[in-house]
Amino acid sequence: MANEKTREHARAVITTISEETNQEVIKNYEIPTLYDLETAQETGFAVVLTVSTKYDYTSDVLKMWQERFHADDYMIRVRRNQLRLRFNVRF
Repeated sequence: MANEKTREHARAVITTISEETNQEVIKNYEIPTLYDLETAQETGFAVVLTVSTKYDYTSDVLKMWQERFHADDYMIRVRRNQLRLRFNVRF
């Protein structure tokens, strides 16, 4: 089985989610690198989705997206009226 913990896989998942949902759901995304601060080694990446506040995102939806990204966990953050979902994908 191919390693699905890649940025390319994450971009494909984002495309799939956009196709399955209203096109306005994902407004923007970024995929920053995660580092271990003690060793400065790359430990994975995060998928940060800026999503529309017009819709509800149930725990079932967030868990499903977490599984699709093969993420270890997720966080929800509101900043300057922007709703951001962060999925941490560790190697």
